[in-house]
Amino acid sequence: MGSVVNLEKDDDFASARGKMAMAGERVALVVPSECRALYRSLAFKMLRRWAQDAAASVVIVTRDPHLKWLAHEYGFPTCSSVRRAEAHWRREDDIARASAVGAWFLRRRAGMLRFAILASLLVAVLGALAFVAVPVATVTLTASTQPVSQRLEITADPSVNAVDVAGSRIPAHVITASVDATDRLPTTGKKEGKAKGLVTFGNLTDAEVRVPQGTVVATAAGHRFETTAATVVPAPRWSSARAEVVALVAGSQGEAARLAIVRVEGPLAQAVAVLNEQPIAVDKTRSDAVVAQQDRDKLRASVYDRLNKQVLGALNQQVKQYETMAQSTIKVESQEEFDHGVGDEAATLSLRMTLRARATVFDSRHIGEVARTALEASAQPGQQLAVDSVRITTPEALAVTGDAVTFATRADGVATQPFDEDQIRGLVSGATAAEASARLQEALHLEQPPQVRVEPDWATRAYRVDVIVAGDEKGP
Repeated sequence: MGSVVNLEKDDDFASARGKMAMAGERVALVVPSECRALYRSLAFKMLRRWAQDAAASVVIVTRDPHLKWLAHEYGFPTCSSVRRAEAHWRREDDIARASAVGAWFLRRRAGMLRFAILASLLVAVLGALAFVAVPVATVTLTASTQPVSQRLEITADPSVNAVDVAGSRIPAHVITASVDATDRLPTTGKKEGKAKGLVTFGNLTDAEVRVPQGTVVATAAGHRFETTAATVVPAPRWSSARAEVVALVAGSQGEAARLAIVRVEGPLAQAVAVLNEQPIAVDKTRSDAVVAQQDRDKLRASVYDRLNKQVLGALNQQVKQYETMAQSTIKVESQEEFDHGVGDEAATLSLRMTLRARATVFDSRHIGEVARTALEASAQPGQQLAVDSVRITTPEALAVTGDAVTFATRADGVATQPFDEDQIRGLVSGATAAEASARLQEALHLEQPPQVRVEPDWATRAYRVDVIVAGDEKGP
């Protein structure tokens, strides 16, 4: 026959529309008093547009006079209960199935109904005239308020399936992303050659002296060199022969000035003397490119910075509306592979890097749910939390355990003293403005003295009372 959709007092229009989306062509929309979703004209305009787009027949089920008035203004039928809404649907079905005779009867009945309605309207007009003639008191009250505040420590945990208000735990989930890239750059290291040159060996004996390859000669300062090949120094005494030597250490520290090499190490020191007639130096004309540590560090930093931005962007794209990504839970792991090591001869250095990131995400609306419950508990007995007054500071991470994060936030709000309008009418009805003001001041907890105005001006006492709560006026 139709679907029943129940709204909560705190529902907004978006959540109401979501509940109606799967309801079908006939919807009995049960709206509690002062429901935020439909308490203003704009909401009924949007509801009318939705009903037309969805080709849906909507009946408003409510006892709230203001909601009934708004529903009639925008062409929605109203019923005081779901049972009456179902009766409304049955009447629509009867009319659709009626025969010609039945249709005639229904038309006659409709005429009779219109007559009855006109008669009722006439009675209502007469009653309204009498109602207007009755003196009315307009009472404006300012409720006493109390600020409430709570510091909260809330844990967002992927292992939690539902909001645990008592334990201050809310559900969360983990998102992941992965990016990779390959890059290269020219190497800047230079291979240090060894100093080379010629030395002259002089024979200190009368016999031929053989100088083996690897014979070590040195300067007075201790810079050492070795022969690169075997050499024979002929007889007799003071005969000489030349041999090539190379420094035992690389670079300029292995160089020797002219005539600096004066010593032969080992047993041959008694058989031959040595002297370099020319400097022993590194060949500056040859320069081989090699991988330096700074090349690896520079390439790694460049690729990592680029990929880190990409992987964080990929995580942010997965965060939905109303969700918050806990920055302290972001974990980035890198994997790298160089094609050359430090000291390798290479003109370029290549790096392949992969970054994998994960983070914890939670619905920020769940924080509000925990905060409202905490503030309501801190209000004085008899006071109510003004839901629209709740403000929550930006969460600050305290600890991260695995994928769960515990953060601190502060919730602030205002608690007010609710009014019983029937009690107020009982205090004001039949009283003068001064009497009503005194009664209200004594009976209620007010932020400011009450304002009581009796109309028309000639009246001294009122028998009809309109109540206005300052800061809580409602209207279409």
